[in-house]
Amino acid sequence: MNFLIKTIVIATVISLMPLVTSVVVPEYAGFNIEAADDKKKKKRTRVKLPSKKAQKILQTVQPFLEEELWIEAVEVLAVIGTDPKFTDTDRARLNWYMGYIYFAQEKYRLAIVEYEKLLNSGGADDKMQNQARFSLAQLAFIQEDYRKSVKYLLQWIDNEDEPSSQGYSLIATAYFQLEDFRKSKTFIETAI
Repeated sequence: MNFLIKTIVIATVISLMPLVTSVVVPEYAGFNIEAADDKKKKKRTRVKLPSKKAQKILQTVQPFLEEELWIEAVEVLAVIGTDPKFTDTDRARLNWYMGYIYFAQEKYRLAIVEYEKLLNSGGADDKMQNQARFSLAQLAFIQEDYRKSVKYLLQWIDNEDEPSSQGYSLIATAYFQLEDFRKSKTFIETAI
């Protein structure tokens, strides 16, 4: 039943796209290109790389992930979680991969736990944290917690240099579910 409702809502949003689309021409009075560029510039941070030992483990796990051999992938990754020699960055990668595995297996609550651990750890770089926020938004949407989905998506947009139309569409659909049609329209227009 929930699947049917979601399908109808998404079909409705898509069918309304032609009604809400219009060409938006920016007003050039007072438009400052440098100010716009400065606004887009974010604090640059270095990507945190996993240790060499963790890199070898992550390379070993890739074929298992590609073949969707989840049990084997978890067994290989378990070493990072148990050995105290691994860094916070290594553990953040572990949380990322475990979140991905649980998401793929539709074990949504476990995926949420892993992605939230990643966000709360000090080992994840900005890009990985933002990817986790987007995944958490998707998971909240799947669980019909649209307010939480919007919360994560707004954080994702704030931290993303070039947010995708997929993200804007998802937030528009979440606002639609919350019956905030004005915000839904705004975000679907941005997506288009």
